[in-house]
Amino acid sequence: PGCAGSLAPHHARTPAALLAASEDALATARRPGTPLTIFDPANGQPSLRSLTARSAADIAAALAANRFRLSFRPVVAGEDGSIAIHETSLDVLDAEGGRTSARHLTTLAEPLGVVRLIDSRALALALDVLAADPEIRLLVPVSHVSAGDRRWQLEATAALVGRGDLAGRLVVAISCRLPAEAMDSLANSLRETGAGLALAGAVASESPTGEILVADPALTGAALAAAKGARAGALQPLATLATAARAAGRISVAGPVDAPEDAEALRALGIDWLWGPLFGDFSPLPRAHAAYRLEPKAAGVAEPAGEPEIPVGRADGASATPLSRARAALERARAAVSGHT
Repeated sequence: PGCAGSLAPHHARTPAALLAASEDALATARRPGTPLTIFDPANGQPSLRSLTARSAADIAAALAANRFRLSFRPVVAGEDGSIAIHETSLDVLDAEGGRTSARHLTTLAEPLGVVRLIDSRALALALDVLAADPEIRLLVPVSHVSAGDRRWQLEATAALVGRGDLAGRLVVAISCRLPAEAMDSLANSLRETGAGLALAGAVASESPTGEILVADPALTGAALAAAKGARAGALQPLATLATAARAAGRISVAGPVDAPEDAEALRALGIDWLWGPLFGDFSPLPRAHAAYRLEPKAAGVAEPAGEPEIPVGRADGASATPLSRARAALERARAAVSGHT
């Protein structure tokens, strides 16, 4: 055992480099006689350079050998627990065919300037899945670095244009940290193809562009924990997000949901979609059935404001966006509940 640390921005300026510096310090602290160690840049630089070079080689090899794969996590409708969409995550195959999360490579790819290539591969894999399964809908997270890169926007548009049957079932998820100009540019490009945009870490006061607003997981977890402790107003930020999303004809999403009582609390606020361990974690194959059966909501739930019409770009002119399909499903569920009361 040992204790080690590194300081930003003195020792590193990126999360990946800071983590590497801390690991270097910890390795030193575990040596006999050095129980507490602060990262030494002079000693650590060779290993950092080695880490960067090794990571760049790993990314290039994985791209060249087509070793990236998608995993899928269900996001369920708050009305009844049926699957509304699948969120994707990128995995990488090792030499023996085993799968591990590619998150570490994605994090290191940002300062290396090659994350755009990884996100393009993730989009291509998602389109393959959409083409193979005409019923599935996918939520594909994209690095804010790629999302703000005009080159990636053009590549994504080129991949989606003329494929409205696929794009209408695709939602690109980005961070709200993206500058407003870049966010608007990406949203407009996606809408031209029929794809949707989800904003992760959204708050109601921002009035963001996306059709789907995803609450910050840390905020959601803290709010649910505080609510269990009977802390007054703990869930108010999530309630405000749900209300703002409903008024604008958008979809609100929140998680992680660990227990049935968490799901009920979020449903009571009007959150449209839920995700978390209660419904299933990432797996190599998408779930083909309801992830978790929730009791139908009681009648009398306030109806959301009308949904704005969003062009899709399909040849037959039919609307097939994830937003319109999800709203239609919500209305059918409400009608079914009303018919049995």
